Amino acid sequence: MVKKLKIERPAVSANKTNVFTLIEPPAASGVFTLIELPAVSRVFTLIELLVVISIIGLLAALSLPVLNHVKSKARMTKCVGNLHQIGVRLHTYADNYDGFMPVCKRIGDTPSDAMAIQNVMPMANSEIYHCPADTKKEFSGMTFFDKHGSSYEWNAWFNGSKLSGNSALTSLLGELPAIWDSAKFHGKLGHNFLYAEGKVTTE
Repeated sequence: MVKKLKIERPAVSANKTNVFTLIEPPAASGVFTLIELPAVSRVFTLIELLVVISIIGLLAALSLPVLNHVKSKARMTKCVGNLHQIGVRLHTYADNYDGFMPVCKRIGDTPSDAMAIQNVMPMANSEIYHCPADTKKEFSGMTFFDKHGSSYEWNAWFNGSKLSGNSALTSLLGELPAIWDSAKFHGKLGHNFLYAEGKVTTE
């Protein structure tokens, strides 16, 4: 049975305000009628569900290379920051030794090698010698940093050379890098190079 609701305004008496009442009289001309319709259920079909899953998978596949590229660029930027700090440390070392640069191995045999750059010029945070992209465990389960104590290698040609003056290598300080990535940690993004004067380039 269909319920019918009528909104009727009763007569206004002298001492009462207007009120609205709801009554259920038979249907009549000029009366609003509310009809209760049966509920209609709506569910996803299997095909629609598969289409949605396919679209989500496609979007994930498209965004993954972009996210990986952003992560790689962030690691590259952090590596550049590490080299800048090592460059500052290099100048501090030279200031303490009458302008002479350190004498180091190209790369230490072990993290504790006394002639390795990270031990000749130690930093308060040893992770500064760790390139964030140096993550592949290619040496018996160890990364390059784990094995050598540094992801960067020193240009042994500069051993004991002065940062300024008339030394034989002074003219090459702006052309040859002093420290750089020991391996292709950054892939196609290239290598980072620190020059004795303090600048860092990516090639």
